[in-house]
Amino acid sequence: MTLAAAAVTAYNTAAAASAATNLNGGTVQILNAGGTVLASASLGTPTASGALTTMGGFPKTVTAAADGTAASARYRTSGGADWKTGMTVGLSGSGAQVILSSLSVTSGQSVQFNSATLNHNGAAA
Repeated sequence: MTLAAAAVTAYNTAAAASAATNLNGGTVQILNAGGTVLASASLGTPTASGALTTMGGFPKTVTAAADGTAASARYRTSGGADWKTGMTVGLSGSGAQVILSSLSVTSGQSVQFNSATLNHNGAAA
């Protein structure tokens, strides 16, 4: 089966809108390689534009819950259910889905989340 380009675009746009709705009031969690939550921030009120969901109210500064190096992130709904796991984390200019001011996290210290996005890029199959 092959989808027309317009169908793929419609699907990705609908997925972005669905993510914005379902992640409203949810959280983004930064994890180390072992899966320990290093820090967590509210996703605020996400918005959708085309195939991109942008989380609301960033940048945000929170207090770290544990020591470690940020390896991945996950988005969770307001009810605490995983919505998207295995998200990339990085520094400004890296192209990662979650941008931090530093990948090194120390418990009790401030962690700045600069931005958080979710790009829906399903392709014609």
